Amino acid sequence: MGGFQTPSTGGISNLSQLNIDADKDWNGMAIHNLPDAVDPQDPVTFGQLLPYVTNRFIKLAVLPMTPVPDIVNSTIVTAPAPSYVTPVLILDTPSVKVPDVVMSPPLPVDGFVSHVQSPPVDTDETNEANSGTADDMDLLPVTLTAAGDGCYFGLDTPFDWITVKVSTAGTGSYTITWKYWNGTQFDPIPAILFSEMSDFKVTGAKQITFKRPIDWDGTLAIAGITAFWIKAEADGGNMTIQPKGAQSFIGQY
Repeated sequence: MGGFQTPSTGGISNLSQLNIDADKDWNGMAIHNLPDAVDPQDPVTFGQLLPYVTNRFIKLAVLPMTPVPDIVNSTIVTAPAPSYVTPVLILDTPSVKVPDVVMSPPLPVDGFVSHVQSPPVDTDETNEANSGTADDMDLLPVTLTAAGDGCYFGLDTPFDWITVKVSTAGTGSYTITWKYWNGTQFDPIPAILFSEMSDFKVTGAKQITFKRPIDWDGTLAIAGITAFWIKAEADGGNMTIQPKGAQSFIGQY
């Protein structure tokens, strides 16, 4: 066949064995007996042959091409950092009504008694405690004789604080324990909330505040005075100067 160069024997079985002269004029040329391409009786032009052999033997798979970005001429844009908003929990301030602490005006004592432990001597100095005269209250005896010496402060109803105007400061190694009457004996006050008494060793108006003991008994009579009593009791240590007072007040909340 003019224009085709085929092997000398056996025909061709592969497209690589087919040599086509591309510079020839194929108009009007025809190829017959191509199975399954067209009707075997119809001539096939070269224009029909090329797509046929291409699809039948080469099986080219045309893949979509993804454009490659121009990295050299691209402008690098830094993405902004993500913006985070920290959640804040806002709670309304609860409206809590704090009850006011109502303090009564200072009350005169119903009883002030100076006490000597041994031998037992109780001296009523209630009038002196309410007078305001300097050094007329014996906060401790002239001479400490034993543990238990001291003084008593009393009111006919339970109370919450005591103020003493110390006019002469005591000196010595003694210490004071504040006690209450529980119906049987004097015991240390369980809950002292505030005290600046300093064992009567500092002058001025000094206060002690405490929580009322639940078993505080008010039936004890001392020097003929029945009251709720608080005792300032010395431990029996050495005393070189006797503490003295000018006045005392008792208060309630």
